[in-house]
Amino acid sequence: DPKRPFVPEAFTQLYHTPLYAELNTAQQLRYNQLYGLRSNELFMLFEEGFTRRVIWHLRRVCTEVDPLLGECLGLMLDEEADHHRMFLDFNRRVLPEAYRDSRGHFARPGMLESALLRLLTSRPVRWPFMLWLILLLEEFSTAFSRHLMAREQTDALCADYVRLHRLHLLDEARHVTLDVALLEH
Repeated sequence: DPKRPFVPEAFTQLYHTPLYAELNTAQQLRYNQLYGLRSNELFMLFEEGFTRRVIWHLRRVCTEVDPLLGECLGLMLDEEADHHRMFLDFNRRVLPEAYRDSRGHFARPGMLESALLRLLTSRPVRWPFMLWLILLLEEFSTAFSRHLMAREQTDALCADYVRLHRLHLLDEARHVTLDVALLEH
């Protein structure tokens, strides 16, 4: 619904400044929707780039030591790819010209960020640190989705956006549990 916000106003940074009151209703709505798209894009970036790279390395090692854990990590990788596609499909429906490619519009990692990610994930000694970051980010995305679906707000928001995050939450809660199991392992 192009006439509904994607996220509660308080999620956005500008809402907490005097400048927000100077925007007219249409500008506030568009800003809210762009913020929602950007949030989706950050989740896409995290799931497809960061998590995928770390979990891929861990899966190779875990499959040899604990085949069941390796299988769970394989499922997690598939689910993260599905999440990326869900967020990208949603963003493309809302703003097709900005999402012709799958790289994103607001958050495109550059060569420096990509090289740093490769460096951080290349050595097993760094994987526990990376897992803690993944756990932190997955807990954040879980809290984001849960807060988004709070009963008092859901009716005012775009139903497709809320549904997208509800679907995302179904897997993310399990991923947090799997992250903790990996850290213990």
